[in-house]
Amino acid sequence: MKKLKKGIPFLIYMMIWSLYILFAWSRTHPGQIIEVSLFILYLVLPASAFIISVLYGQSDHCAIYLLTLFFGMMELLGCYLSFIHVSLTDIEKILAPSSEIVLYGVFPSLLGIIIGQYINKQNRYQM
Repeated sequence: MKKLKKGIPFLIYMMIWSLYILFAWSRTHPGQIIEVSLFILYLVLPASAFIISVLYGQSDHCAIYLLTLFFGMMELLGCYLSFIHVSLTDIEKILAPSSEIVLYGVFPSLLGIIIGQYINKQNRYQM
């Protein structure tokens, strides 16, 4: 049961990400996708990556730093899968997203892990 509770934030992130991709591919007009994509890619997904990283950062496991790579790759994949639809319908040419988009997932996640570890150390010292 404890493992299931630890996986819930991760599942929530994956659900948000999946709903975003489904939304992006269900819209036919590119103008509808751009506004929502900018909001989700640059605010919702990094904020949820930060919150999840704070929660997971409170553990002592070394593998939590792999979360930064995961969130970075999901950000890049989300950008690619959403804007490939726009580029195919609007200009009929596949445009690859910039690799700097990975940083929008990596930095909030790394900051969240650092804050989570700080909270973990503070809780240990208070005991």
